[in-house]
Formats: sequence, C-alpha cells, structure tokens
Amino acid sequence: MKQTLKALIAFSWAHQGVTIVEYAEGELIETDDEDLINVSTEEGWAEKTEVKAPTVEEIKAELIKLKIGFPKSATKEQLLALLPKE
Repeated sequence: MKQTLKALIAFSWAHQGVTIVEYAEGELIETDDEDLINVSTEEGWAEKTEVKAPTVEEIKAELIKLKIGFPKSATKEQLLALLPKE
C-alpha cells in the first residue's frame, strides 16, 4: 500500500539494494517500499504523513504561475528543485 513519508533529515536509500536515491530534508516521498517505510521511520529519518506529494502536473502549473521556465523533459525531482524554497 502506498504511504507518504516526509524526510526529517537528508538521507540516501538503495531501492532493491541497487538503485540509490537521495532524499532531501522536508521532501515528500510516496512509496510502497515496506523496507524504506519501516527503516526510515524507525531510524528517525522520516515520518508518515497524510500530506500527498504534488503531481508533475501540479508542479508544472505552479512553475508556470510563478513564470519560471523549465525543460519539457524535466523529471519531478528537477521540477521540484526549481520551486522557490518556502
């Protein structure tokens, strides 16, 4: 079952023991990876949250509203990096 986590600190995770992904503090992580959910919450790296991560379309709409240009092929992580920090 999908769960949304909020990273409490920056950390890296090796999905399936192979693909390393770095998560930034405050990042919302939507995952069904039970190992990631269990280890990150038990170690205090992340907490479960009801807040949902924005979709790519929502991020693009916000960037357009803010008049911030972005490449059409940008990934979700790249788009998020373009948003002003709150």
